[in-house]
Amino acid sequence: MKFLVSPECQAYWSAQTGYFPVTTAAHDEQTFKDNIAKYPQFQTAIDQLHDSAPEYAGALMSVFPEARQARRTRSARKRLFEIYFPASG
Repeated sequence: MKFLVSPECQAYWSAQTGYFPVTTAAHDEQTFKDNIAKYPQFQTAIDQLHDSAPEYAGALMSVFPEARQARRTRSARKRLFEIYFPASG
């Protein structure tokens, strides 16, 4: 697990997939810098994410907003279960 979240691995993963790295330390890696130089539009997306208010940061579609809210509550697991399996009648 440590390897997967290491800056080196995250920089490579980001360059290969186009997804954001899970650690900002990856931004210091040459692999990440080279990819941003080649595809500057990725930096725009990262800048917009960092500039957004916390309540709007991250994905805003599907169940992502509900999942973030559930994480903040005392019973995240129960809340997520209710989202996916609402009580019937």
